[in-house]
Parts: sequence; C-alpha cells; structure tokens
Amino acid sequence: MKKYLIVVTILALISCQSYFAQSIGFGHPQNNAVYASTASGSTSTTVPVSIQYGFTLTPYPPAVSVSNYVKLNAEGTTYTDLPGQTPGIPSSLNLSAGSHTWTLELWELYLGGSSYRKTATASVTFSVKFIISAVNNFSGGSIGFEGSTVPVNAASTQKFIGESVAVGAVDQTNGNYNMVWNTSGTNNSIWQRNGQSIYGATSRNYSYTIAGNDNGAILTANLRKICTATTQNRAGSVNIGSSSQNQVVESNPLNLSATTYFTSNEVNFTFQNWTWSGGSNSSSSMTVYPTDNTTYYANYSGTATSAYTMNVHFTSSNG
Repeated sequence: MKKYLIVVTILALISCQSYFAQSIGFGHPQNNAVYASTASGSTSTTVPVSIQYGFTLTPYPPAVSVSNYVKLNAEGTTYTDLPGQTPGIPSSLNLSAGSHTWTLELWELYLGGSSYRKTATASVTFSVKFIISAVNNFSGGSIGFEGSTVPVNAASTQKFIGESVAVGAVDQTNGNYNMVWNTSGTNNSIWQRNGQSIYGATSRNYSYTIAGNDNGAILTANLRKICTATTQNRAGSVNIGSSSQNQVVESNPLNLSATTYFTSNEVNFTFQNWTWSGGSNSSSSMTVYPTDNTTYYANYSGTATSAYTMNVHFTSSNG
C-alpha cells in the first residue's frame, strides 16, 4: 500500500509539471550581452538599457488563467505591470557600468482561486560598459591605443569603471607640419579628456583610469607643431642676401637678431625694422613665438657709396 501511494505521488508531481506549461523570458537585455552607449564626448554616468519581455500563460484545459501580472526585479527595485501599481515596469533603465542581474516573475490567478500564484521565473545577467576613445588634436593621424599603433578612427574600447585604458602619443606629419610630443619648453604637450587638460598627464605614454562619469569620454593627445621661422634681409621689396631657417616648437620662444649696418655691392644698408604677417618690431633683436611657418623680414634702407663705380647717375648728392 505504501509503495502504491509513493508511485501515485510521483505521477502527480510529473503531471503538475506538464500541467503548468507557462513561461516568461527577456527579449532585451540578453544573457551575457555587453551594452555600451555610443554618445561621444559625453560625461554621462549611465547607459540606457531597454526592457523587453514576453510570456505564455497556463493553457486550457484544464486550468483557466483569469488574471495575470509580471514583476521585474532590477537594481534593487521591484516593478510590476499591474494597473495603478507604482512603479510600473519602465521601457528602459539607466545603468552604471558593471555587471547586472535582473529577474522576471509571472503571477497568475486561476478560475476558482483566491490568490495569485507565481508560475514562471526567468533571470538574465549582462554587463554595461563605457566607451572610451582617443584622438589627436588635429584631424586624423595615428595614435597608440591599448598597446598598438592604430588610426584614430579605430582607437575605441569598452571598459568597466576602475579599469584602465593605455594611450600613447605618436610623432607624425600633418599637412606641412611635423607634429611632436613636446616636453621641453613653454608649450608642453598634455593629455586632455573631453577638451580639458588632465592634471599631470604630460607623459607620452599614459594610463587613464575609467571614472563613473566617463561614458563616451574622449582622450586627446595634444601634439605640437614644429614651426619653421625663415629670416630674410630685404630692401624695399627686393630680397638681399641669402635667407636662413630656424625650427621651433609652436609658441616656444625664438631669438632673432639682425645686423644693424652692413655694406654690400657698394651700398650701405641700415636696419629699419622687422616685419612679418600680422606684426612688426623696430628693434634689431627680438623674441618671437611662432605658431605657424612664418617668414620674418629684416628691412633695410640703402645708400650708394659711389655713383661712378656703380655707373649710376644721381640728380642730387649721394644719400
């Protein structure tokens, strides 16, 4: 008799499992997925993750499900889709970077029943990461990123808060300029985050630790231009003598000095002033801070020393 009761009980349990053929599951987020925002240059602390789910009720026959509702347990809060219940299940939640586990519950009320029963559950575990990218302070070029040199359009990764991203500045050419990482002058290079200098980040190779508001952050390598400063002696619009060139990191000081008086081809030349695009200086010695390739003209007035030897006729006295 006891063996018979045990067999009946087991059969009843098996029958109940097939009897309640209901189910519930997530459409979004998906299990083991990684979600990240594509917002570039932002300072957001969260990433929006949409919520989608579906369920099937206990079929008839023999049970009749006369009412049902769904619970979502997420981020320490229980949401329900019952009318008038607060809070209801939202269409999305804004999440910080990290690992997240959510649970869905299906509750049903059967015909003739006095209370709701939890008839199905489902869980999902997924990750949220922040997108971090790196660029140069000019359009395009290459950059060191996570141990490799890559084009800036490929310098992007996903990170948790507290993880680090390794970046490196690469000396290169941009148009007419050589771009360098400068550490020896008054206009030193420095890394920036979203356009703001990072205190102490003056090393060519830099490790940045992801903070809670780094969703979409952009790290910028501020390379400096090598500017060519060309000096040329000139009388009126005529260049006299050979020119010379000096190279200097942009906005760094360069000392220029012109000869105040010299004689060439029996003409005495006297220094007048320096001129260049957008500036002038009457001192023969000056300090400039080039920001572009610039030609500096040392302007002279000339006086002939002998009209006879030059075969030149003057209508008045020399000078």
